[in-house]
Amino acid sequence: MTRILITAAALFFCSLSFAQPKTTKKPANKVPSQAEINKMMEEAMNAEGMSKEEKAQMKEMMKDVMPDMMQAGSQPADYAQFTSNKELIPKKDAARISKMRQKALAQSEVGPYAAGLLAKIMAKAPADEIKIIKKLSAALKPVDMEAAAVEAMMQGHPEAAMALAMKAVQGDPGNTNFQNNMAAMLTEYGHPDLAMPILNKLKLTYPDNSTILNNLAYAWLGLGVTDSAKLFAGAAAAINPSHPDASLCGGLMEELTGDPISKYIESMESSVNPFTEQLIKNRGVEPSLDFNKIKNSIAIYEYFPPDWMPAPPHLHNDVKFYNQDKSTVDGWVKMGKQLTDEVAEKMAVYEKQLGALADKSESEFVKDMTKEITGGMSVMSKPAAAVMRVLMAYQAQSQQNWAGEMNAFLAWKGSIEVEKNNRIKAIYAKIDDSKKTNCGQFKKELDGLENEYM
Repeated sequence: MTRILITAAALFFCSLSFAQPKTTKKPANKVPSQAEINKMMEEAMNAEGMSKEEKAQMKEMMKDVMPDMMQAGSQPADYAQFTSNKELIPKKDAARISKMRQKALAQSEVGPYAAGLLAKIMAKAPADEIKIIKKLSAALKPVDMEAAAVEAMMQGHPEAAMALAMKAVQGDPGNTNFQNNMAAMLTEYGHPDLAMPILNKLKLTYPDNSTILNNLAYAWLGLGVTDSAKLFAGAAAAINPSHPDASLCGGLMEELTGDPISKYIESMESSVNPFTEQLIKNRGVEPSLDFNKIKNSIAIYEYFPPDWMPAPPHLHNDVKFYNQDKSTVDGWVKMGKQLTDEVAEKMAVYEKQLGALADKSESEFVKDMTKEITGGMSVMSKPAAAVMRVLMAYQAQSQQNWAGEMNAFLAWKGSIEVEKNNRIKAIYAKIDDSKKTNCGQFKKELDGLENEYM
């Protein structure tokens, strides 16, 4: 069976759409005025309890940084904060349900349906959104239009995202992936009733596709029909147990009737993200996650190939290979020193650059350092921070396990040393002039003992 693959970003954002159950129009990004920037800084400094002198230093440090950070389009994704998971489940919207078309679209209706929705957006969208839509739709092929729709979604342009997804469907109405993504975006932006005819059409064609079933679950959840949402989320999870959003939706349903933690943990293990992390925190639980499951969902970039440094050769457990083994050890020590020297050389270059920066005036130094620090922090998205928290917890646990294993090893080694010394003492106890015994008589036994414990 052909498998429909909805864009990962659309799936993830679909799971965030119910943080605001009521339909709201997201305002376009706006560059704050200098007065607004000053007010935000003042509030932040007051909250920190800064003195007048500290406030003056902070204002001097940030005056050249804040305008760059607040440019339109440079805002990070806005993750709505919430303290009650149940508030994410909207009330049943009987009015919209009664007007909603539940009958599946026919294939011949897909293009005209997308065109009709697009016309409504073009009639009501803000001018800056329409400008994006017209500029991109005039130059892109349907497949590129679809990619642009996801990009617009991630950058906070809801009308542009939906319109470009609709244009992609118009350009290639037979592409079920485009249809699925358009439906997901409609649900994401508060229009699950408009997504329903498309999803029902896809379900008829692909009844066992977990992505379609999951999107149906979220569409019904957006309308407040929790029993249908639970039914479709359960079906999606049964077909694909590793589907993170299906587990997440199932957990939300359990908020009403049972314990959702196991569902949330299943979702978190398949896709670490701050939204699921917040759901778990709100339940007052410190989850125990399976790292072997988590690591399969995290992209790990190798900056060195696995074989960039060969494994050290095994040394011999025999004194007759002493010289050969010593040469091997000396070679590895030399290689380690060369590597250390190269690192020290590069560090000297960086320290020289830092020294040149330090020679600047204090205000120039603070401004340059703040920009560098801000730039480094800005590349860490909130989802990445959630992943890092999970990995750091496992790193701490691994270090604790390593320390325990090392202590056990050292205790075992100490017991072996005691055993060896006791056996040597027993041999030397046999050496006695009165019995006419000497060291030479026990040399072979002593050498064998040394080899045994080497």
